[in-house]
Amino acid sequence: MKRQTVLWPVLFALAVALIAADLADAQQVAIRNTTRGLMWNSFRDIGSMGRRNDSFYDGAVSLQYPGTRADIGDFIEYYGDPGWNSGGGVTRTHHYSFSVGEGVWMLVKDGNDYVVTSSGPRYYTEDLQASVYDPRTGSEKDLGIQDGKSTWWPTRTNLPDDMIEIHNYTYGKYIGQVVGRDNEAEEVLITRWRSNKSGLITTRKSRAWSYPDYMDFLILEFVFENGSAKSYTDVYFALVNNWAPTESAHDSQGSGNNWRGWADPNKDDGYRYTEASNYAGPAQYRGKKMLYMWDGDYPRTLFDDTGGALDRSVSLGANDWGQAANELLAPAYLGMAPLAWKPPFANDAGTYVAPKGDQPQSAHWWKITNLQVTDEPTNSRNTDAQMYAALTAPTPADPTDVDAYANALTFGPYDMAPGDKAKIVMVYVAGAGADFREQTWGAGYTGPKVNMGIAGNLNAWSLLGDRAEFKKGEDAMFNHLAKAQFAYNNGYDVPDAPPDVKQTQSSTPEGNFQVAWTNEADSAVNPDYAGAEANDIAGYRVYRAQRTNTGAPPREIGPWDLVDEAPVGKNGRSTTFSGNRYTFVDKESVAGFTYFYTVHSFAKGKTNWSAGTAKLSDLPQEQQDRIKGGLEGGFSSPESKANYLPLSPSVPSAAEFDQLATKVRVVPNPYKVDGQHNYPGDLRVRFVNLPRRSTISIYSVSGDLQARLEHNDPTSGEEIWRQQSRTYFGEVASGIYFFVVESHVPGSEGKKQSGTFAIIKR
Repeated sequence: MKRQTVLWPVLFALAVALIAADLADAQQVAIRNTTRGLMWNSFRDIGSMGRRNDSFYDGAVSLQYPGTRADIGDFIEYYGDPGWNSGGGVTRTHHYSFSVGEGVWMLVKDGNDYVVTSSGPRYYTEDLQASVYDPRTGSEKDLGIQDGKSTWWPTRTNLPDDMIEIHNYTYGKYIGQVVGRDNEAEEVLITRWRSNKSGLITTRKSRAWSYPDYMDFLILEFVFENGSAKSYTDVYFALVNNWAPTESAHDSQGSGNNWRGWADPNKDDGYRYTEASNYAGPAQYRGKKMLYMWDGDYPRTLFDDTGGALDRSVSLGANDWGQAANELLAPAYLGMAPLAWKPPFANDAGTYVAPKGDQPQSAHWWKITNLQVTDEPTNSRNTDAQMYAALTAPTPADPTDVDAYANALTFGPYDMAPGDKAKIVMVYVAGAGADFREQTWGAGYTGPKVNMGIAGNLNAWSLLGDRAEFKKGEDAMFNHLAKAQFAYNNGYDVPDAPPDVKQTQSSTPEGNFQVAWTNEADSAVNPDYAGAEANDIAGYRVYRAQRTNTGAPPREIGPWDLVDEAPVGKNGRSTTFSGNRYTFVDKESVAGFTYFYTVHSFAKGKTNWSAGTAKLSDLPQEQQDRIKGGLEGGFSSPESKANYLPLSPSVPSAAEFDQLATKVRVVPNPYKVDGQHNYPGDLRVRFVNLPRRSTISIYSVSGDLQARLEHNDPTSGEEIWRQQSRTYFGEVASGIYFFVVESHVPGSEGKKQSGTFAIIKR
């Protein structure tokens, strides 16, 4: 995902204030985002990850699960610029960020002096300096394609002045067809930075897959190099986190309980480390070296809000996004664990020093009181020597109560001569009880019912508010850890999922929604097989996001209904195949209402799989069953969706509309927030039967111009107004309004038509 866009003219004054207040925090740092798997995260070129634990919001996501748009203006290259505000347009999406931020600490003992370098989440030290990794000298030199969002591909002749983002995927092709090999992740993001005090250099490589069996985690490889002329003993590296499951759950607890404010109703998180002396989790997970957290039950209320379950009796104020009563807004467990920490390393013949003793050296937790007050070590009240001692102290017992906690895993000590390197491979992983439920199915669907797994049913499951089943997320998380360990051990050569399908959407002349795609994936070649068995695409499945029982519009992350299936080269129930094109027409769609769709290719079932020394029987049973039933493309990435902004079918243009021979109508009229005379969760007012080029002027009863809309669309006979005043200072008030439509179509140019409509608000 490319660098975020910042509106510099608007934020200039704020940037000046930040520079004056804190020089270190005022550095302009690039952000890139992993968006391929179900877990999304933001990365900066000075080492921090996710959000920043201060009042500055820079459009980042922070271990989002499931990943989705963070807010207005984020990920514009995928979503487009919607041009609406959070209060007056399309319902805001849920923010499933599980973390306030994460950072990497380097702890060096230099004789009698100590140097601690921090890249967050509480603060950045001034010695951090961003650098650019050169993939021409690494194993990535032959990877990647140029797609407008990536920054590295094999034919590039110069290094980007940015982080390295590598995309090993494209529409209609398996990964082996894209880059010539499949022992790599679909998305690789590489950052590098150094400490100007100690001379240590860090290179971090993040890997993500959209494959349904490998999308629930991020694998991060850290390489630490002594770039100084000094020899160091007793060097440690710590991964420090401020986790807070989740932003959506926190913001839905009532006004004033900001996510980073750490208000009391939100301080109800559980913490465990599998190697703690009093570890209270399932005994079979001892030895996994996993540190993890989850949203527990706040003890001072009668309502059980385990898993971020929503109490609708609490006033949500501006944070009401259509959440359902009891919906689990923090639906998963989140953890991190090492996959490897001593040589030799998979897919890496480099020379590395090993740490002394078993790893991690220690795990830590600290209580957080609020944004300013915390028990974790910080440079505002601790010396470098004190912070070094705190991060390298023995592992404490796990806390026995729920609260707000910062946490860390520390590795070391290492002895590092000039040029020496150390390596740690980590996984950040999530899991939800949805893994243990079967998929739901759309009304009228009669095709085969193949369970899609968590990507398809996580949101449907969250709406059930099942607190007991929420606790099964602990098992799901460890199951995903096992898959991450397998992926690493097997050199990232895993069973390949079928490719994404490039989809387009439009309206039919009847005002229904249609989704179309080409037959490019029909001939995709699976690199895990040879001969005819490699041409394994069996067909396509079409999904539509459900409307929930909250009255809100459907969500771009589901829940999804399977509404049609088309075999390769054949028609489906509502899909036609002609030439090289498939077209699904949703006869149930209605103009003015919003919809989300996703189309997935799926493969023929197999009775075998192998890669290196691994074979089908080495995989978990449920994964074996999916391979035998036929793998399906992922749900997690923006590329898998037909649309990621809410779209609705529209009235098509017509010759009689161009001549204003048909009455222009306003829908709904009256607009009234009662569930019957408004579109769910939307201020939308539609002007229909318009000339394809026309101007709509809207006046109050006193004759004041309230809004002017320019319609210029050769295919559409309607325009949407979300009640924004022409000054853009807010929405118009309740009242009677007049409109005048003037045609600019040759033959009727200058012709006008007028009418009235009413807006009634609560």
